[in-house]
Amino acid sequence: AYKNGCTATDTVHIKYNRFANAGYSDTLCLDSTHSTEKLIGFPYDMSSFLGMLYYYDNTQFMSYYNSHNTGNSPNYFRYFTHFMHTDNFKNSATSCPVDLYNLFTNTLQKQLFFNKSWYRGYYMQFTQFNNSSLPALATFYDQVFNTTVLKDHLDSLNNWGNIDLCINDILNLYDDYVQNHVGEITTTWSKIVNNDTTNLSAWNNFFVAENAPLKSTKYILNVITPSAAEIDEITLLVDTLLTPLFAPGFQFDSTVYLVNFTEPVSNATSYEWNFGDGSANSFELNPLHTFPAFDSNYVVCLTASNKCSSFMYCDTVWVDSLHLGGSLKTSPKPAFFETSISTTLNDRLALINKPVASSQQLVALSNYPNPFNSSTIIDYQIWQSFNQAELRITNVLGQTVFTQKLNKPIDKINIDGSLLANGIYYFTLIIDGNSIKTKSMSVVK
Repeated sequence: AYKNGCTATDTVHIKYNRFANAGYSDTLCLDSTHSTEKLIGFPYDMSSFLGMLYYYDNTQFMSYYNSHNTGNSPNYFRYFTHFMHTDNFKNSATSCPVDLYNLFTNTLQKQLFFNKSWYRGYYMQFTQFNNSSLPALATFYDQVFNTTVLKDHLDSLNNWGNIDLCINDILNLYDDYVQNHVGEITTTWSKIVNNDTTNLSAWNNFFVAENAPLKSTKYILNVITPSAAEIDEITLLVDTLLTPLFAPGFQFDSTVYLVNFTEPVSNATSYEWNFGDGSANSFELNPLHTFPAFDSNYVVCLTASNKCSSFMYCDTVWVDSLHLGGSLKTSPKPAFFETSISTTLNDRLALINKPVASSQQLVALSNYPNPFNSSTIIDYQIWQSFNQAELRITNVLGQTVFTQKLNKPIDKINIDGSLLANGIYYFTLIIDGNSIKTKSMSVVK
């Protein structure tokens, strides 16, 4: 190499990612006390492929299965997912009268099945491999047959007549794979939470696994075959059901500081405030808002949103002219919120506090202050004729704790808070036997 330099050559074998993905990134929605188990991994696993074949003609499918599983082994399909990642499977399935490989890999909407609540139990039942009659496939058939969207989807794709001619060849190739090539395809898993990476040896050689993370987690699935390698990421974003809540913190003139008590607290949660006075919405955590008039009620709504959904809480804010000049009105964090409030209750609050245009109202109902400690004033106005009217207060269990007949169309009623325990209550105007309007209020001690 003393003249004009040197050239060296070598051969590099590059393995490439031949498959689309290893699983669907998804969001787990948890409350503060429960976790959710979920399947992660290949949606083109054997459980969905064999389930599809069984659905099209379970009698013919079982006939082929029994003719190949001569030893009546419940473990017969144990390595079928491995086999599905071979070129022999791809070539054989492609050569069917219908391109079965393309149908299953690209056309079948596997996420419709994979994310159904029953699928996890079906998969776990199937992969126990403890019953040679394959009762799990019957479960798959029943669930699909009784779910219109799944049944219509499979029925629209194909039928057994176009698949039948290649099933025997596929099973012959599978038998050869089990006898001569088991171990050529391997899978390994790792789990990453924040910066902590753990190798999951218990999941090795499984293409689908089950987990219930309590924190957002990334899973790395490595699949190595003689002709290809694949490294795929599956992310499960863990988020929570939100319980929005707010209360006035203090008032200066007609400006009110609103304190956000939404739980759980997370930087991933976004907030939107509707102040009920026609002004622009605010997206601050704890807004300071100036209302246009004193001695007025405003229905303020807080919407808290995350990856799970959006959750709304509305309440009436009374802008009191007695605070003109700078005296402050303070509200501590509601003690009842230290315990969890159910989503059902949250939805109920959002429903009953939903603002209605004043032009559509025949009554007006509010209370102030809210939340309250020693007392609150319920202000009602009835703009319609009536024979009997009643104010009724109930607790969250629906038990009546206060009633009063109403003789005037417009009046204020003082409620003694010392007679009520901490918590949320509902006050309702009942006119001629009908519940006309319900609002919520909170007792804080």
